[in-house]
Amino acid sequence: MSSPVSTFLGTAAAILTTASFFPQLLRIWRSRSVNAISASMYTIFVIGLLLWITYGIVISAWPIIIANSITALQSIAILWMKVRYSRADARRATAAGNHHKSDAFREG
Repeated sequence: MSSPVSTFLGTAAAILTTASFFPQLLRIWRSRSVNAISASMYTIFVIGLLLWITYGIVISAWPIIIANSITALQSIAILWMKVRYSRADARRATAAGNHHKSDAFREG
């Protein structure tokens, strides 16, 4: 049986670690900049979260399931934006490169 102190500590830890991803998510959403985001790190992290969720299900620990599910959703959203905005950046860079080449061809 858990004590009020351990329940408070666990709840506070779950809230803070879960909430810690929201500022990053919001920053990416607003700036559309994902250059400093590591897709590998977030992929590994999401796999770890899925394992935590599975563990929580196995031991019927709803706090573990809920906190890690919310964090996983945020991390998956960050990964999705990484892929989406990286592709958009690559298309813009390719278009800019092709534009400059065609200008040079016309001028030359």
